[in-house]
Amino acid sequence: MFANTSWKTTVIGLVLAVAMVVIPLIQTGTVELKDIVIAALLAIAGYLQKDKNVTGGDVSNKMTVKK
Repeated sequence: MFANTSWKTTVIGLVLAVAMVVIPLIQTGTVELKDIVIAALLAIAGYLQKDKNVTGGDVSNKMTVKK
């Protein structure tokens, strides 16, 4: 579904973006332009952020246990 390895932050950004638009729509029946812009910025920020367990490269940061 997602091409990047930081899918968790992408999902969180999308959920927050949808909530930023749906909540005012339910409360007042309208959505202001500023709410849409903030929602878009949240979605973009979620897409661009790295997950905690992802390193700077293409390989996921896996924990290794030394025996």
